[in-house]
Amino acid sequence: MTVGASVGKTRPTAYLDVAVIGLGAIGAAHVDAVIKARSTNLAAVVDLNESLAREVAARTGSQAFTSIEALLTGADFDIAIIATPDALHVDAVRQVAAAGKHVLLEKPIATTVTDAHAILAAVTAADIKFTVGHCLRFDPKYADLQQRVVAGELGDISSIYARRQNQVGVVERLRGRVSSLLFLGVHDIDIVNWYLDSRPVSVYCASASGVLHAKGFDVDDVSFTTIRYASGAVGVVESGWLLPPTYPRSGHFELVATGSRGVGRLDEFDEGLWVANETFRHIPLVDRLTPQVQHLAEAIIEDSEPLISGADAFLAMEIALAAEISATENREVPLPLLQLNPEEGQEGGVEGR
Repeated sequence: MTVGASVGKTRPTAYLDVAVIGLGAIGAAHVDAVIKARSTNLAAVVDLNESLAREVAARTGSQAFTSIEALLTGADFDIAIIATPDALHVDAVRQVAAAGKHVLLEKPIATTVTDAHAILAAVTAADIKFTVGHCLRFDPKYADLQQRVVAGELGDISSIYARRQNQVGVVERLRGRVSSLLFLGVHDIDIVNWYLDSRPVSVYCASASGVLHAKGFDVDDVSFTTIRYASGAVGVVESGWLLPPTYPRSGHFELVATGSRGVGRLDEFDEGLWVANETFRHIPLVDRLTPQVQHLAEAIIEDSEPLISGADAFLAMEIALAAEISATENREVPLPLLQLNPEEGQEGGVEGR
């Protein structure tokens, strides 16, 4: 933690130095968020692509590294934002947590139950602040609707439907290394869990594939996941990525919460949240990553718990994995998943997602 003034923006007296590990699309977005957040300073960036790391470092006034090992010996920082490919999360978290650095890990927490357990064990042993980038919770629209649901403005919730469709270019960028459920669906699964605050008991998923298989990517085209909760409510999450490049938005995201008293509808195609019961309100689209970074910095400074816990992220991943099993085996999958993919987590280098 640094105390004193900082060049470039107004900060509180105490602020935290941050290293961003992985400079792909989401890592680059986190670089901007760290620069914007009032309680953080970008100290270092890490990527296997040395020219990219040096370019970002020169532009932002930070240090450049090509490995986590070099980062840990060559820079002082408080928070590591890990934006590597999902399969590399375990090794990255283990290294920075062992060094006593707080962690913001991009979602999903992992792609297997075994890896997720390893990550949670590492951060628990290190006694650091840890959170996962389920950034929708920091969008005022999603937060506003959650507060209305909790306050009972929509009555008893019967169902929540969420849709997250991306342009097909996302699959081409990822080269098919992860399903739409783990890349897109976990966002909305986490939101449905947050809104309902009830134990999920089973998952059924139907998916379609073929278009992307023909392109050489072994992932679903679209998946529809139904989640049953102990409260009696049902969540339905649609995730997919077949929107053409000509689509007027990078994606089409919406959510509808239906209760005994009213309905809340969030639609990011027209960039806003609409809530209609006794009143009517609209909230426009805003930045999510900057408040997420600021929130973790404040949790560290104030020694409070982050909004999104490791257990929250584990549950969202677990439901997505259960949905993958359901789609493959055409059956309803009970929760929790006791064991899945028991082999050791994959380790490797640092590159951007």
